[in-house]
Amino acid sequence: MKSFGKTCLIYYSNIMPISKTTIKKTILITLLSFLFLFTSVFITFAILGPDFLVIEDDELEKSDAIIVLSGNEERLEHAAELYHEGYADKVILSNSTAPSVNVKNAESLGIPHAVIIEETEATSTFENALFSKELMKSNNLDSAIIVTSNYHTRRTKLTFDTIFDPNKYKLIYSTTISEFRDNKREIKTTFNEYLKLSVYWLRLIFY
Repeated sequence: MKSFGKTCLIYYSNIMPISKTTIKKTILITLLSFLFLFTSVFITFAILGPDFLVIEDDELEKSDAIIVLSGNEERLEHAAELYHEGYADKVILSNSTAPSVNVKNAESLGIPHAVIIEETEATSTFENALFSKELMKSNNLDSAIIVTSNYHTRRTKLTFDTIFDPNKYKLIYSTTISEFRDNKREIKTTFNEYLKLSVYWLRLIFY
């Protein structure tokens, strides 16, 4: 028993310095990685500017549903216009607990309650896509027009095109116009969007 204890003591005394060094290296590498990511985002933002975030609208055609992502009120208003123009028979409100995309506001814009499909759990663009796909599947819907803000289109398209199987679903993107470069708040929104886009690129690689 004493021999076993002595052996363990020698073992741990030998590996502890290596373990501490490994931990320090891991922490340093992690910090440097975050610094590199932040710097890359900043440089990308400076070089590409906000226009890179915006993807031009697809040519509209009749689809099974309109999916409205929560955000500013203009998104729901634009979705209502598309519905009244006959582009879809169903309207999916993603994160319908948000004031900007709730059922009451949708009905006030003339969207009938009977055509509304609520999605109440999404807290991110990733979950907007994930939960909307589940609703599309359960309601036997094969095509959709995705409505969001123009500065949000690149991340939205990246996310939805990754999560939705292009062989099973046809997605069209239609956006509201946001002059997001006119003031400090909007510049901050653009910078935050670049940060989120960088994280999503990494996240969706492993989806």
